[in-house]
Amino acid sequence: MAVRDAAVAARPPDGGSATVGGTFPDDPPRPTPLMVPETAPEWSPAELERYLHVVAMERHTAHAIRRHDLLDRLHQHCDGVGNPNPLLLLGPPGSGKSTALAMLMSEIEGGPAARRRRDSSSLAGAADGAGADTSGTSSAAAASNSAVSVAGAEPFVLAHTFGLLGHSDDLRRALLRMCAELKSRFNIYVDLPSRLEDVGTAFPRFLAHAALFGKIVVVLDGLDKAECHDVTPEDWLPAALPLAARVVVASAGCRAVNALKEKSGLLLDVLPIAPLDRSERARVVDAALEGVGGGRVPASATLGDLLAAEDAGSPLFLALAVEEIKCRARAADGDTYAAVEEANGFPGTTVDLLASVFDRLERRFGTTLVAEATTLIACSRSGLTDSETFALLRGAPTLANLPVSEWEALQAELEPHCWPVERLPTASNLMGFFHHTFTTAVFRRFADAAAERRLQHLRVAAFFADLTEPAPSHRGVNEVVWGCRSGHDWHALRALLTDPHVHAHLWNQDTQVDLATHWDALLKGEQKVANARNAKLVPGPNGALIPPKPRPPRRRADVVAEFVRVADVAPVSSDGILTPDVTKELMADFLAWSGHPGEAAAVLRALAAEKGDEADVAAVSVNYKLGRALGRQGVHLECEETLRRALAAEQMLVGAETPMVAEIVTELCKVKMETGEAEQAGQLAAHAVSVWEAAEAAGYEEADVSTLVEALTRLAEVCEVLDRKVAAEAAYERALERLEYMLGPDHPEVAEHLGKMGGAYAAHGEWEKAEFCYCRALAFAHRFSGPSSLHISHFYNVLAELHRARGDASQAQALYQRALQVIEAVLGTNHSETATYLNNLGETLRARGRFEDAEPMYVRALAIDESTQGVSHPIVAIRLNNLAELFRDMGRLEDAEPMYQRALAIDMAALGPNHPNVATYLNNLAGLYKAREMWDKAAEHYTRAIAIDERALGPDHPDVAIYLNNLAGLYKAQRKLREAEPLYLRALRINEESLGGDHADMAIYFNNVALLYKAQGKLGEARSYYQRAIDIGEKTLGAEHAQVATRLSNLGALLVDMEDFAGAEAAFARALAIRKDALGEDHEDTQNAAEWIQHIAERRAGAADSLPHRKVALDVPAVDDWVAGEAANAAPLSPPAGLEARPPTPPPEPEPQLEDTLASPPPPPPASPRN
Repeated sequence: MAVRDAAVAARPPDGGSATVGGTFPDDPPRPTPLMVPETAPEWSPAELERYLHVVAMERHTAHAIRRHDLLDRLHQHCDGVGNPNPLLLLGPPGSGKSTALAMLMSEIEGGPAARRRRDSSSLAGAADGAGADTSGTSSAAAASNSAVSVAGAEPFVLAHTFGLLGHSDDLRRALLRMCAELKSRFNIYVDLPSRLEDVGTAFPRFLAHAALFGKIVVVLDGLDKAECHDVTPEDWLPAALPLAARVVVASAGCRAVNALKEKSGLLLDVLPIAPLDRSERARVVDAALEGVGGGRVPASATLGDLLAAEDAGSPLFLALAVEEIKCRARAADGDTYAAVEEANGFPGTTVDLLASVFDRLERRFGTTLVAEATTLIACSRSGLTDSETFALLRGAPTLANLPVSEWEALQAELEPHCWPVERLPTASNLMGFFHHTFTTAVFRRFADAAAERRLQHLRVAAFFADLTEPAPSHRGVNEVVWGCRSGHDWHALRALLTDPHVHAHLWNQDTQVDLATHWDALLKGEQKVANARNAKLVPGPNGALIPPKPRPPRRRADVVAEFVRVADVAPVSSDGILTPDVTKELMADFLAWSGHPGEAAAVLRALAAEKGDEADVAAVSVNYKLGRALGRQGVHLECEETLRRALAAEQMLVGAETPMVAEIVTELCKVKMETGEAEQAGQLAAHAVSVWEAAEAAGYEEADVSTLVEALTRLAEVCEVLDRKVAAEAAYERALERLEYMLGPDHPEVAEHLGKMGGAYAAHGEWEKAEFCYCRALAFAHRFSGPSSLHISHFYNVLAELHRARGDASQAQALYQRALQVIEAVLGTNHSETATYLNNLGETLRARGRFEDAEPMYVRALAIDESTQGVSHPIVAIRLNNLAELFRDMGRLEDAEPMYQRALAIDMAALGPNHPNVATYLNNLAGLYKAREMWDKAAEHYTRAIAIDERALGPDHPDVAIYLNNLAGLYKAQRKLREAEPLYLRALRINEESLGGDHADMAIYFNNVALLYKAQGKLGEARSYYQRAIDIGEKTLGAEHAQVATRLSNLGALLVDMEDFAGAEAAFARALAIRKDALGEDHEDTQNAAEWIQHIAERRAGAADSLPHRKVALDVPAVDDWVAGEAANAAPLSPPAGLEARPPTPPPEPEPQLEDTLASPPPPPPASPRN
């Protein structure tokens, strides 16, 4: 194709702009600064986008027929409640997805009247054989009845269409726009995301808030056209949708759809859109040709060949064919009969039909004109007016003398394929192709080479860059930036993005995501330029071609530095607002928002240096922002100095109890937490709370309930780190009180906070309070997201964990089983999360000694993860380890060993031989060798585990203490008591220093040292250690916990040896009472305690010469996936857990060990609204 070679960068600089060069010496001069409009647009981008959505609906539904079965299925989904949700409408381009959604939204928004028309239309369609699907009517009616309780008013439709004229297809921008619309519509108090990285995950929170007000129908059309930028369905689509929210997504096949299918499991209802049947095709054609030729042409009756064509089931194919019939009828002076007859000879596919359209246009207007006009329109972002297109066409050398009548005739031929010009809100009619398929066909035919498309983009950009009369326009600025980016003119794009006035124009809520995308594209382009430059050979000293000296590409910091230099010499805006300092601070704000704190800090540091010791509001703002940016970089010392400087200035200028003071103190608190200064962080967190309370009382708008709740929650978290349990609980409870005051007791954020409180209470051993919080959250989840949702399975799981920690294994098992039932109903029986729940249930059954029931759970979990994750995935190693642990408990040691070995091999290959996970597998394998009395192998593996963790974690890490304890246990089993003692004591010291003397795990270590001292005959010392283990267990687990009973039994057996029969009888009596309640009278441990009591009575009567004959098994507390609220980010390995002896029956005494039971990574809690 013949087009004019034009590039924005080729224009000469004017005036002082030429003095500001790029970073590299061989850069061409900067182009003339782009003129930027100084007034707001008549339509904001968000308003225009909503309006274009309405126009698109009108265009899709014009002359469309109602496909009763498809529309009824869509309505059934939108009227329903619960799963499956969302619904994926899947079909190729042109199959009628957008038309179906347009009709769906029109009927929903039309209210009861539209619903009655729809119902009567459905009945009529069924009567005339249109194929209305009446199956599932009763379930749809039941769903509709249920929906009444969810939302009595008409649903609010929240729609977004990708591919709208002139608007970005960035998924992040779409999500941000929808969040803003929900916030405005329902007056949601939550602020829009303050960072680009948070945009993808913000939508679930806004949707949850909106769902409290009524039913929401979310419609996303054209997901295959969306630019996802690493935003996955897991980010933006809640795992547990509110009952009041229904989601419909339409798309052709693409990566995003595949990810959606993989993520959603049984939650997703996939509805493939079927081709039109023969009767529907005829109705489409008759409706579209109604009135043509006076309405006398029986179109469908004479178009048999066309209706039988290969692609005739596609509404797009039929729409193109109808437009061709109309065009040919006009060309034949209105002879519609001849045009209809000719249509039977149309090509049978959409691609070939479009080719025939272009053939006809080229025969009439010539290839050059058609190619130029269509590619220019396709390369524009917002479309072109007729005058703009004509001017661009006349700019081509071969079309310099193009008559206006020729262009007007071609324009009339192209208009049927464009957006309806009469409905677009512009002073002049814009032309932009309506369907993406037509645009693709234009490029395929006339600009198949990327270089040709880039050249046309640059022509459009150059045209708008020079177009300053009557005044610069917002559309013109966007066209120039878009054209330079799409045309790969990186020098021109860099000049635009480093222009302070262009940046200020684009840095707003509607275009900020586009601005970030432009920056990312520029830096990728600069990398390509550098690669090409470094690959190009240059003449050497002797004339031979040699590689050039490598030069690095331009980095973001280089472009930012160029912006600063331009800003220093740029003129102030006419209104006096955009001064150099203001534009630089705006750039720093953008860099911080888009996730580049280092570059933001560089700009702010220079600004702060310019201000020096000035103490004004602007200096406070700059120093506060600089401190935040430095904190995100981890530059803690400079961050603290900067924040304290800002704090002192704010307190001097405004006062000590302002929102800015609270914000600065909060940032200082974060710094102290990151540097490990928890005590100071606690003081700062408490100070922030008091300042927010004072600011709220003073009436500051920024100081609302939400900021105070956030501050209280942070205070609670710091108190947890400081082990100030009472203070942490008090802060959580105050935050809950404030949340309920602001939002009411039934709100998703209240439920989320209850989950956090439940985790804190559980960690403190406040079992009843924890259960109360979890049960409240569970009850709300039932009402809000339904009985079959990921929220429900999550809360059943944490309740099961709670009961297992309390020692109530039977209740824990029942809750795990319920959680498993829900997760299987939601995600299916072969989902990776189902494997985690199977593992948890297996661990509980194993802990209860129900080994035969536990085995199929472990085997199923292993099979699922091998099929979904691959046989060499680290999660498979965990499953193998846990199954091996079960086999070891069952005495199947030979079956356990190959599983341990395979787990070890997987993690050594995946993580390396010195990873802490490898140490855990070595430890567990050593325990197997110990059980098989393979002493040397056991000692070797324990020693290797200790060495790995000492190198990886440090010699005083709690995991090192586990392996030291286990090696000591090995020596004790060999009667090497002298070698065992220093290892036991070192393990005890490590845990006392790292966990504190009253930590729950300390009881296990005290118990083990007691057993050693008993074996050494140091009965007095053993007694004191047993007593400390009991005291800790009563404090951390509760006085009625089964492990407390175990330790009481250990103490009782010792007291028998010391012939303190009264003390022994009292200890066993308490153990018996606990076990009757926790395990039942028939459990072997309960019976064993009763036998001990009988034995003591006989000894006291002088009638017994021996101890109870039955040897008891070891009590193995189950440890697996953490699912409590705070464990969402836990490491894949479980915390230290130990095997404690039940009442020993000497000789010999069973030796307790602290062997890790590897756990799966915690199942992620369902995506719920987050602060």
